[in-house]
Amino acid sequence: MDEQRMKDYLALIQRLVNCPSGEEPAILQGSSELVDMGLVQVMVGVAEQLAAEGQENPAAFLKDMAGQLGRMLDGEAGPRDRVPIGDSFGFLMQLFQLILSSRGDAQQVYPFLKANVQFLDQRLLLTIQAFWEQVQQESQEKRQFHGMVIGEFANLIQQFPLGDRPLNMDMAIAAYEIVAQVFDRQTNAEVWATIQNNLAAALSDRIRGDRADNLERSIASYEQALLVYTREDFPVQWATTQNNLANALNNRIRGDRADNLERSITSYEQALLVRTREDFPVDWAMTQNNLAAALSERIRGDRADN
Repeated sequence: MDEQRMKDYLALIQRLVNCPSGEEPAILQGSSELVDMGLVQVMVGVAEQLAAEGQENPAAFLKDMAGQLGRMLDGEAGPRDRVPIGDSFGFLMQLFQLILSSRGDAQQVYPFLKANVQFLDQRLLLTIQAFWEQVQQESQEKRQFHGMVIGEFANLIQQFPLGDRPLNMDMAIAAYEIVAQVFDRQTNAEVWATIQNNLAAALSDRIRGDRADNLERSIASYEQALLVYTREDFPVQWATTQNNLANALNNRIRGDRADNLERSITSYEQALLVRTREDFPVDWAMTQNNLAAALSERIRGDRADN
């Protein structure tokens, strides 16, 4: 293997590890000239190195992807440009049927996920992407129908406590991003805002990827949700989103720290206009606690007053 190809392999692997969830197939398709058994071997080597350094999540991600690519290249899953769905597709269809019949009831869906936790892997993430590519050819009505089911899946997998937690979060993010393609602010404003809010929460909690990037995307999605969630029309959702936006701003890595804290404090104070002690005592106490933490870290103003 020549030195340049090794560099190209390593660069591609770095992109895969750090990319937003769901973009892996597009990245591989765009670098198809590098997708061969040499890439698989290098992936395994990098995964072992990461595991030795204690970076278990990216190591597991690369090992799983290397296995899938190896099976694809060996011909077990058909042509190279097809996603190896296999049993994952059957599992996904059963899961979607259960979500439909139970209306997304976690008490019915979670036991099924627990009994089939082995399917909650990287292949399922790719299967969801492949399924959506098929749905794209259908009518808008059917796309919205499937989009609602995928949205319910995102809500469920985001909170599911078993399996690979980082991968569960990535599947939730990928699913929310799919649903965001179907419902827009102009025709389905409330659904769109809910998707933006849920996506923001998942990005804020994301384990994989660059933490700074995840928080920037989270903040942007919360701000998008607030275009619909106004205090006048959706006071409870508005206050909740203001509180969550404030949390993300408080944790923000980029930008000026003093500016981030000022914006965070303002959003907490906005939330408290609705989250009163009388109407929402628990939420009021939580936001008061969050505001206190931000004020204690505040850079501007008089330290004693803060």
